[in-house]
Amino acid sequence: NAGVGTQLNTDTAGTGLLEHTRAYLAWIDDVFARYPDLVIENCSSGGHRLEPAMMNITSMSSFSDAHESNCFPYVAANVHELFLPEQSQIWAVLWDDMDKEFLTYRLSASFLGRICLSGGFDRLHDWQMDIVREALSFYQKIKHILRDGISKRTYACSHNMYKPTGAQALVRQGDTGDVMVVAHSFELDTPKTFDVPIPAGMKITDSFGDISVVQKHDNHLTITFERSFNGFALLLQKEDTAKKAF
Repeated sequence: NAGVGTQLNTDTAGTGLLEHTRAYLAWIDDVFARYPDLVIENCSSGGHRLEPAMMNITSMSSFSDAHESNCFPYVAANVHELFLPEQSQIWAVLWDDMDKEFLTYRLSASFLGRICLSGGFDRLHDWQMDIVREALSFYQKIKHILRDGISKRTYACSHNMYKPTGAQALVRQGDTGDVMVVAHSFELDTPKTFDVPIPAGMKITDSFGDISVVQKHDNHLTITFERSFNGFALLLQKEDTAKKAF
């Protein structure tokens, strides 16, 4: 903990913090010189380390401390505007008292970055572990989109980050043309219907969660969430690619 201004003998507190940070970065460089294959997590997002200098020299960062809050997917989608999803550790914290819908809510949000699992795994029921395995299998099919792609988000929700209402969807198109869609509802008083633009000529080839809420059109999806805290994910591929794969 550098403290307020550090203990360095400098003219100002800001100068002390700057020198401390430069020394820390130099120390990380020295670590990599000795262990070039080391994977370092840039932790302490609450300590404001989600900034270019630290993220440029580390492999991944924990996206937030909000992983057990209902706003978890909202914040996870937010950080697409801050740093690369391949660096963003999305923690899905799972417990044995969660029903299928809420388990899916959390796991589908973990597709917004580098999936990380936590919680009471020693106590999960067999049917819950089956859902976890299904999520990990789906993640293997979309991780190339997270690595190389462009994200666009559709807001149909409030912007109260702590207690969002409504719904959202994030569409990420990979360099190969494949598309991932991750959508969530938040607190709902009434059903929420909204449209999400997608590239034309795509076919749904895989999914995670309940996709009965989705109607696919040529260049958009119509999503109707009837329940609060619902979530799903889709993999879409070009029609020709999907036929060849089949």
